[in-house]
Amino acid sequence: MSIFVFFHSTNVEVLRAAMLQKGFDLILVSSIGEAKRRIFEDEEIDLILCDLELPDGTAMELFHTLRRVAGMFQMKNPPVRLLPFFILTENNDLATEYEYRHEGVNDYITAPVNIPELIRRVLFFVE
Repeated sequence: MSIFVFFHSTNVEVLRAAMLQKGFDLILVSSIGEAKRRIFEDEEIDLILCDLELPDGTAMELFHTLRRVAGMFQMKNPPVRLLPFFILTENNDLATEYEYRHEGVNDYITAPVNIPELIRRVLFFVE
């Protein structure tokens, strides 16, 4: 069973219910600090789905921290630096999406979220 990290947003319960129906467990956290702790402690995480704007920073700050720290310590199974990283945002600016994908983000999902499409994309990265 796949486990995801998702950062608190207003639509989280709708997304959580849909993902649970498809057999996915979601770990819900509301800050970068809590996310780092959970990601480095839990070896069952298969994908990170992260709101772009968080109370204590941005998804890109978390992304770069995870890649840098995982590279320094050679995290194990799967390496944290290889975990698929999705950004969820209301910003549908193509230049921003291109920039983030160029930096290594695997997917950029804009609101309103098409849940069947999100599940299809998730399955592509975790199967």
